Amino acid sequence: KETKTCTQSYFVDEQSYYTQYCDLSRQNNQGCSCTVTGVKMADVPLQDDLRAPAIGYVRADDMYFRRGSFDTSFNYGYMGAGIAIKGDAQYFCEQPDLLATNPQYAWQSGIYKWMEYMPYEFGSTAHKQALKGNFGGTINVLNGPLECPSSMNISEKHVQMVRDRVREICRAGSALGVMLELNQCENSYDRDCQKCDGLEDIYFSCQQDGSCPECNDWEENLLSLAPTVTPAIVKPPTFEDWGKYWNNPNPGTRNGATSSYPSSVWYSIVSVVVLI
Repeated sequence: KETKTCTQSYFVDEQSYYTQYCDLSRQNNQGCSCTVTGVKMADVPLQDDLRAPAIGYVRADDMYFRRGSFDTSFNYGYMGAGIAIKGDAQYFCEQPDLLATNPQYAWQSGIYKWMEYMPYEFGSTAHKQALKGNFGGTINVLNGPLECPSSMNISEKHVQMVRDRVREICRAGSALGVMLELNQCENSYDRDCQKCDGLEDIYFSCQQDGSCPECNDWEENLLSLAPTVTPAIVKPPTFEDWGKYWNNPNPGTRNGATSSYPSSVWYSIVSVVVLI
């Protein structure tokens, strides 16, 4: 029977510490320092100006949870933001809550994550994927481990987040009258081409269950479906072409077209070619 209760306490107390958003494998020059023991209880003001540890309270600057305009998170994310914004890897490691309390840093961290953030296992950024028209690639770069593939084995919350992303991309594409590929990857061996596994499944399933009605009307609102035009290729002249000019009694013409150059110019050109 489902009781809707937790099997353990998620409040920080004397026996349990907060350990989220700390990747122990990415420290030193890859991420801010964090410990396996996690974050301890913080002292809070009590009566008579006394301070003592309180269950459920922690220092905000001890944690690397999501902050900023584009959800900077984890110890490695805060180090990258510090390098990009301040040129100091430890700047936001020591005071991560600045991304929540300082509007300038909040927006700068969002720009960094979109334009420069590059997970070490990928060779691309979200911005580069967007320039390719590859929506799935942006998700994989930003939230790949949690959302690509997105399944109930990870968390229902992340599955819903991907559904919301699909719905919003359909809404935006429909409003602009353009089609954006969910996984645009022409060369599967290209490290700069990322895919989000399971994205198409969510795209089709949400249309069937009615959770993304915008996707049903997307193609009907496209402004243009014009085919790609292949540019004409002009070949350079051959020696036979030059011979036609040489044997033509009027070198200023060819195939009925009159040249604006006098005959002396054509003779000079042919002479140079022969000398070469």
